Amino acid sequence: MDLLIDVSTPDAAPVLVPLLQALHRRGSEWAIFFTNDGVKALDDTQLAGLMHLAEQAVACEFSWERYRGDAECPVTLGSQTNHSMLAASAARIIGL
Repeated sequence: MDLLIDVSTPDAAPVLVPLLQALHRRGSEWAIFFTNDGVKALDDTQLAGLMHLAEQAVACEFSWERYRGDAECPVTLGSQTNHSMLAASAARIIGL
């Protein structure tokens, strides 16, 4: 996998949307992990609509429950174990 993107801020969508579109045009393989209140970024419908392009899109289950309660999550719910597995297979990691 070329890139793992860690999202820990709810204001990430304006940066992520064009970044993910560019990664898709380039043919890059990427995954994304949402944690802390960064799970709120998934409220952006344009961002949520791009998640099908990811190799894996995971939201920290604890963070989702804390900030979104029983709402349906548009990506896979996981844990820091999932994050560790993604990080181990990524050539590069960026955080937003």
